[in-house]
Amino acid sequence: MSAIQKPSGRVVHNNVMIDDSQAGMNSRVIRAAPCTLLRAFITNTGAGTLYFMVFDATTLPSNGTTPRVRPVVLAAGAQASLDMSIVQALGTWGLTLNTGLVWAASTTAGTLTVDTTNSMWATVEFFS
Repeated sequence: MSAIQKPSGRVVHNNVMIDDSQAGMNSRVIRAAPCTLLRAFITNTGAGTLYFMVFDATTLPSNGTTPRVRPVVLAAGAQASLDMSIVQALGTWGLTLNTGLVWAASTTAGTLTVDTTNSMWATVEFFS
């Protein structure tokens, strides 16, 4: 497959990868190496409001950690998406994560408080 030229001038030689949690979880390490987040499609299957958080890490951070970008709020039973596929203001294609890609369901908005109900289902697209 030929390289794809992105708006930032960066050449990407690999395909978009997709990770799907296949069920409700409270967190997931998507990639324990540098990558670029494109988008996430999220469902809250639980009874309470949850916040989908993204971290530049290789393991689940401790409670109290601030997420990399603003969390996505999901009411009980709601679906939402986080689209970072074109962040032209920053001159990049997606959200660059220098360490790794981890997501978590939080019960609080400002910093991580890991949900214990395993109610977040996420499908995440990224470049390695």
